[in-house]
Amino acid sequence: MDQKPDVPQDPNAETSKPAQSGAAHVDLDKVLLPKKPASQKSSGLPPPVGQGFPQRVSPATAQPETSMVPPLQTYKGDIESLIQSTNASTVSIAAAEAARRAQTPIAEPTRPLDWKSLLKRSALTIGGLGFLFAASGLLYFVYSYLNATVEVPQDAAAPFMSVDATTPLALPPGDLQRTTMMGILEAARQDNTLSLGLIGRLAVYKTIPDEEEDTYALLDAPNLLPILTPNIPADLLRTLTGEYLLGVHTYDGTQAFLLLGVDSYEHAFAGMLQWERAMRGDLLPLFNREPRPYIPEEGVATSSVGSVPQLIQTGFSDKIIENRDTRVILNTSGDILLLWAPLGPNLVVVTTNEYTLREIISRLGL
Repeated sequence: MDQKPDVPQDPNAETSKPAQSGAAHVDLDKVLLPKKPASQKSSGLPPPVGQGFPQRVSPATAQPETSMVPPLQTYKGDIESLIQSTNASTVSIAAAEAARRAQTPIAEPTRPLDWKSLLKRSALTIGGLGFLFAASGLLYFVYSYLNATVEVPQDAAAPFMSVDATTPLALPPGDLQRTTMMGILEAARQDNTLSLGLIGRLAVYKTIPDEEEDTYALLDAPNLLPILTPNIPADLLRTLTGEYLLGVHTYDGTQAFLLLGVDSYEHAFAGMLQWERAMRGDLLPLFNREPRPYIPEEGVATSSVGSVPQLIQTGFSDKIIENRDTRVILNTSGDILLLWAPLGPNLVVVTTNEYTLREIISRLGL
């Protein structure tokens, strides 16, 4: 008999036993068995010792697995934990966050430096400072001359009569202008602080520049009046002696007056009559008087309050004051606005009211 070749047997395969008679046939291919790892299938080797099939663990004895990696912390998780720990609401948390953001300063975005604009602003600033310094220097120069203090010589007493005070006024050097001179005199009149009834002298000095120290010279009438009163007649100037007294009298405010020494009564009187046409305009605003308005009970016709008094169209008129002949300008209420009068053969006075005239006559002893 021919022998059949030996077929190698799979060690993992179970040896099939002949079915016993009467036993049911079992299909092994339909039985579900645990699958082997892929490495074991490929190698055809039995599993290593201690690595058998996994054992089934009952759910009761199963232990929870612990991860070594901590869970990722998120903003949502922080909010949830905060709500659970403090019993806060989402509305209160949102309000607190909005308040925090409001208190946090917002950083403005940085802009590139604009050199052109910076140079322009710098030039404007430097120019403005230069203009300010120049203006300050000019104001200081004007103020120093308008408010220069002059030391009056001891022998420079007021002519004609006594006075209660003397205010020296220094004019700036150079060509003297009427506007400058009148401004200085009017400012001194407004700054008068003498008591009621007192008389003060305004002494006008010309400034003589010097390298070491400026000197001052008192202006006489022939040099003062042509600048202060440009329309004064030449005949009147020629009869002036040079002595004059320009001052203020404290009455109804501050009233200005002018005493002129003359050497000829006839020439002085004729010159004053000729000057009447321009006298008031030449002497304003230094010789300006604004009488108080009258009330109807005083029985004097008055203009409405605040209106400018109107002059009589004839200009100067004759009026007797203190038994002396005077020439006056009156307003519609009869108040004297300007007057002049000869006080003897060698003296003429110009003022704005009869009360100042009375005080001058009293001090002259006439």
